[in-house]
Amino acid sequence: MPNSKNCTKHNACCRRGIIYLMFVISNSKKRSLPMRPIHKNYKIAAYLIFAASAVTLVNHFLHYTENITAGTLALETTLLIAVLGYFATLGKDWLKWFLTFITVISAFALQPILNNFDTYPVYGILSVIACALQIIAMPFLFLAPKEGAK
Repeated sequence: MPNSKNCTKHNACCRRGIIYLMFVISNSKKRSLPMRPIHKNYKIAAYLIFAASAVTLVNHFLHYTENITAGTLALETTLLIAVLGYFATLGKDWLKWFLTFITVISAFALQPILNNFDTYPVYGILSVIACALQIIAMPFLFLAPKEGAK
């Protein structure tokens, strides 16, 4: 038979353990880092960038249907644009300059695409749409307040 003295000691130890666990759980909620709110301009820009990424992906799947391995650079470009959209959802301030650089490069890359517009009209139209979506997203990023500003 268990000794009543040992049972009391065991129950007190269990109660202390439960109280400690409740203390740890309640404090872990307080320790979590507060999420800073993301400005709505970043969210709008993220949706536009994700749309540009989707249009680019569809464009390259349509263009490289015969030889899908030739479109690996296009898939990497699509992934890069999607990652930029992810950083826009996080509200990163440096993104506006990087997106400006990428958009300028893609605008210069439109010239050979538009020269072959008669041969590949769908590819040209979708490329212009993707570039236009990136250009439309840029003012939203530039008009959003900086990360530290309230």
